[in-house]
Amino acid sequence: GADLVWVSAGSLIRMAMQMGFHQDPSNLGETSVLQRELRRRLWYTILELNVQTALDSGMAPMITAAEYNTQPPSNLEDGDLLETHGEAPLAKASSIPTQTSVLRLLADSLPLRLEATREINNLQDKPSYDRVLPLVNKLASVCRSARNFVDQLTSTEHDVPTSDARQFRFSFCEHYLSRFLLSLHYPYAIQSKRSPLYIYSQKVSLESVLDLISLLEDKLYRRLLLSGGGMYRDILTRGIAVIFLELIIQLEANNSIFLKQHNRARREPLLEEARKVVQYAHDRLWYGETNVRGYLFARMAMAQVEALLDGMPVKEAVVNAASQSLAECHHILESIAARSFATNADPPDIASSTYGDMLVMPTVSDTDFDFLSSENISFDLSDPCFVQQWTDQCWPQNLFNLEEEPRQEPSLGGVDLGITSGE
Repeated sequence: GADLVWVSAGSLIRMAMQMGFHQDPSNLGETSVLQRELRRRLWYTILELNVQTALDSGMAPMITAAEYNTQPPSNLEDGDLLETHGEAPLAKASSIPTQTSVLRLLADSLPLRLEATREINNLQDKPSYDRVLPLVNKLASVCRSARNFVDQLTSTEHDVPTSDARQFRFSFCEHYLSRFLLSLHYPYAIQSKRSPLYIYSQKVSLESVLDLISLLEDKLYRRLLLSGGGMYRDILTRGIAVIFLELIIQLEANNSIFLKQHNRARREPLLEEARKVVQYAHDRLWYGETNVRGYLFARMAMAQVEALLDGMPVKEAVVNAASQSLAECHHILESIAARSFATNADPPDIASSTYGDMLVMPTVSDTDFDFLSSENISFDLSDPCFVQQWTDQCWPQNLFNLEEEPRQEPSLGGVDLGITSGE
């Protein structure tokens, strides 16, 4: 889990400081160019591990910008460090891409991200909106600079293998920087329906989420988003709420039945992005995701939006979407479990089994169902408790016995859920 990785990252950074990595090599006497650059690269890699695990685990980063003076790595290729012949190589211009470009891009914003992580994870003093805005504006400026650099690079890149590898690194950089903006704005964005003061946070959060969704177009990075945990679940943990909240706010503000087709056409670009999120949540289940709540919530939210667009009863639409999505999830998990048992048909070796191997997956008959017994369930997506109130419910056995033809396992590119704008 993220907490355990944070503990390990804390030990790693203390070990690095004990070895003097937090001091720039120029202050440590005569060293070779290779040694200096390796120390800088290692130090900034350790700092990135530290700030990433701190954000994921909700803990404070273990260091401040005032506690180190190591300079960012020079803009040099690996080969430049091995061919010095006793002479210091000249660093390339910042506009020229090298194998340290991403690390240097991240290093520029590291002090800001350390400060942002403290604000996000502060337990005693909730930061005021006036205090957060200057910080997010600085981070937004860093994100723009990084995007400009990447755009300039990709416009001149013609070597396909090299381009794919670099695009993967820059997709990671884009994701990594955007999630700090999203994490800072998110607590205010979900309040924007009740307080117009936070409309700006809702808009910035939406842009950040759309940036994350666009990363699904990178074929290599998409694989990581489908199978990864932690930060690679950002689209599910925050993106779903932000994008559907924006749609529902728009529809509730202007949902005239006389302008139904016009409203749908005007919101079609955002609806298409929402469908991509639903599809992504579905595909993650085939890639090992066992928590079905993300997909369940996405289908229910999409049903709510479609019902508002079509002037249909919201509760009925959401309940139907919940039952259909749970049936799909049940089929997917059963298929994966059957495939796993088929590939491990030999008798298990108890002595070598892990705790996870001995866990038993509960069946439908093991569950005490009491579906929607509460009349106090809210269908207001902007309610911060919306997700929790639904995922806390127990689901009835007949939800899994629908006669609907089960969905097929997707290819790497995913499958069509059948959710169309006219559905």
